[in-house]
Amino acid sequence: FFNSAIKRAYFENFTNLIPMERQGSLRESLRMAGESLNQGYNLLIFPEGTRSADGVIAEAKAGAGLLACRSGAPVVPIHIRGARDVLPRGALFPAGTARIRVRFGRTLHPRDYDPGREHPERFMEASRRILAAIKDLPDNDDPGL
Repeated sequence: FFNSAIKRAYFENFTNLIPMERQGSLRESLRMAGESLNQGYNLLIFPEGTRSADGVIAEAKAGAGLLACRSGAPVVPIHIRGARDVLPRGALFPAGTARIRVRFGRTLHPRDYDPGREHPERFMEASRRILAAIKDLPDNDDPGL
Protein backbone atom coordinates (compact mmCIF):
# COMPACT_ATOMS: atom_id res chain seq x y z
CA PHE A 1 0.00 0.00 0.00
CA PHE A 2 2.97 2.33 0.34
CA ASN A 3 5.13 1.35 -2.64
CA SER A 4 4.52 4.48 -4.72
CA ALA A 5 4.42 8.20 -3.97
CA ILE A 6 0.72 8.43 -4.84
CA LYS A 7 -0.28 5.47 -2.69
CA ARG A 8 1.93 6.59 0.19
CA ALA A 9 0.40 10.11 0.11
CA TYR A 10 -3.13 8.70 0.07
CA PHE A 11 -2.70 6.04 2.74
CA GLU A 12 -0.66 8.25 5.09
CA ASN A 13 -3.13 11.13 4.89
CA PHE A 14 -6.53 9.48 4.56
CA THR A 15 -6.27 6.21 6.48
CA ASN A 16 -4.94 4.95 9.79
CA LEU A 17 -2.63 2.46 8.09
CA ILE A 18 0.87 2.14 9.47
CA PRO A 19 3.51 1.15 6.93
CA MET A 20 5.61 -1.89 7.81
CA GLU A 21 8.76 -2.57 5.87
CA ARG A 22 8.55 -6.00 4.24
CA GLN A 23 12.29 -6.24 3.69
CA GLY A 24 13.32 -4.79 7.05
CA SER A 25 13.77 -6.35 10.43
CA LEU A 26 10.98 -8.70 11.51
CA ARG A 27 11.83 -7.87 15.10
CA GLU A 28 11.37 -4.13 14.44
CA SER A 29 8.08 -4.71 12.62
CA LEU A 30 6.75 -6.83 15.49
CA ARG A 31 7.91 -4.22 18.00
CA MET A 32 6.07 -1.50 16.07
CA ALA A 33 2.96 -3.68 15.80
CA GLY A 34 3.04 -4.42 19.55
CA GLU A 35 3.42 -0.72 20.30
CA SER A 36 0.43 0.03 18.09
CA LEU A 37 -1.67 -2.53 19.98
CA ASN A 38 -0.58 -1.01 23.31
CA GLN A 39 -1.72 2.40 22.04
CA GLY A 40 -5.18 1.01 21.31
CA TYR A 41 -4.88 0.56 17.55
CA ASN A 42 -6.34 -2.41 15.74
CA LEU A 43 -4.09 -4.34 13.38
CA LEU A 44 -4.95 -6.20 10.21
CA ILE A 45 -2.45 -9.00 9.78
CA PHE A 46 -2.57 -11.78 7.23
CA PRO A 47 -1.58 -15.00 9.03
CA GLU A 48 -0.12 -16.15 5.68
CA GLY A 49 2.20 -13.13 5.73
CA THR A 50 0.68 -11.36 2.71
CA ARG A 51 -2.43 -10.97 0.60
CA SER A 52 -3.19 -13.87 -1.69
CA ALA A 53 -2.07 -13.41 -5.28
CA ASP A 54 -4.48 -16.04 -6.62
CA GLY A 55 -7.33 -16.03 -4.10
CA VAL A 56 -6.20 -19.26 -2.43
CA ILE A 57 -5.39 -18.95 1.26
CA ALA A 58 -1.76 -19.98 1.81
CA GLU A 59 -0.26 -21.75 4.81
CA ALA A 60 0.14 -19.76 8.02
CA LYS A 61 3.42 -18.18 9.09
CA ALA A 62 4.40 -17.69 12.72
CA GLY A 63 4.33 -13.85 12.85
CA ALA A 64 0.63 -13.35 13.57
CA GLY A 65 0.71 -16.03 16.26
CA LEU A 66 3.82 -14.58 17.83
CA LEU A 67 2.24 -11.13 18.03
CA ALA A 68 -1.07 -12.48 19.34
CA CYS A 69 0.56 -14.69 21.99
CA ARG A 70 3.00 -12.05 23.20
CA SER A 71 0.37 -9.30 23.36
CA GLY A 72 -2.52 -11.43 24.62
CA ALA A 73 -4.75 -9.36 22.35
CA PRO A 74 -8.12 -10.66 21.22
CA VAL A 75 -8.18 -11.65 17.54
CA VAL A 76 -11.13 -11.19 15.21
CA PRO A 77 -10.95 -13.60 12.26
CA ILE A 78 -11.80 -11.80 9.02
CA HIS A 79 -12.21 -13.36 5.59
CA ILE A 80 -11.91 -10.92 2.69
CA ARG A 81 -13.02 -12.25 -0.71
CA GLY A 82 -12.58 -10.34 -3.97
CA ALA A 83 -10.13 -7.62 -2.93
CA ARG A 84 -7.51 -8.84 -5.40
CA ASP A 85 -10.05 -8.46 -8.23
CA VAL A 86 -10.81 -4.87 -7.25
CA LEU A 87 -7.27 -3.77 -6.42
CA PRO A 88 -4.76 -6.17 -8.00
CA ARG A 89 -1.17 -6.10 -6.83
CA GLY A 90 0.66 -3.17 -8.37
CA ALA A 91 -2.51 -1.29 -9.35
CA LEU A 92 -2.72 2.38 -8.43
CA PHE A 93 -6.50 2.57 -8.65
CA PRO A 94 -9.37 0.11 -8.18
CA ALA A 95 -10.24 -1.85 -11.28
CA GLY A 96 -13.41 -3.54 -12.40
CA THR A 97 -16.73 -3.92 -10.67
CA ALA A 98 -16.10 -7.08 -8.68
CA ARG A 99 -17.74 -7.39 -5.30
CA ILE A 100 -15.75 -7.56 -2.10
CA ARG A 101 -17.22 -9.71 0.66
CA VAL A 102 -16.01 -9.44 4.21
CA ARG A 103 -16.93 -11.97 6.88
CA PHE A 104 -16.18 -11.43 10.57
CA GLY A 105 -15.89 -14.33 12.98
CA ARG A 106 -16.33 -14.49 16.71
CA THR A 107 -13.55 -12.97 18.75
CA LEU A 108 -10.75 -15.36 19.66
CA HIS A 109 -9.21 -14.86 23.08
CA PRO A 110 -5.79 -16.19 24.07
CA ARG A 111 -7.38 -19.40 25.41
CA ASP A 112 -8.72 -20.01 21.87
CA TYR A 113 -5.48 -19.52 19.94
CA ASP A 114 -2.56 -19.83 22.38
CA PRO A 115 -1.55 -23.46 23.02
CA GLY A 116 0.62 -22.34 25.96
CA ARG A 117 4.30 -21.81 26.54
CA GLU A 118 5.03 -25.52 26.78
CA HIS A 119 3.94 -26.13 23.17
CA PRO A 120 7.11 -26.59 21.06
CA GLU A 121 5.72 -24.57 18.14
CA ARG A 122 3.59 -22.15 20.15
CA PHE A 123 3.57 -19.20 17.74
CA MET A 124 3.16 -21.32 14.61
CA GLU A 125 0.31 -23.25 16.21
CA ALA A 126 -1.39 -19.99 17.24
CA SER A 127 -1.17 -18.75 13.64
CA ARG A 128 -2.62 -22.05 12.40
CA ARG A 129 -5.55 -21.75 14.82
CA ILE A 130 -6.22 -18.17 13.76
CA LEU A 131 -6.07 -19.13 10.09
CA ALA A 132 -8.38 -22.11 10.71
CA ALA A 133 -10.94 -19.74 12.25
CA ILE A 134 -10.72 -17.59 9.10
CA LYS A 135 -11.14 -20.61 6.81
CA ASP A 136 -14.18 -21.73 8.85
CA LEU A 137 -16.09 -18.54 8.09
CA PRO A 138 -18.94 -19.00 5.62
CA ASP A 139 -17.99 -18.09 2.06
CA ASN A 140 -21.20 -17.57 0.14
CA ASP A 141 -23.48 -14.75 -0.97
CA ASP A 142 -26.19 -15.20 1.69
CA PRO A 143 -26.55 -11.72 3.26
CA GLY A 144 -28.20 -13.32 6.28
CA LEU A 145 -24.96 -14.90 7.42
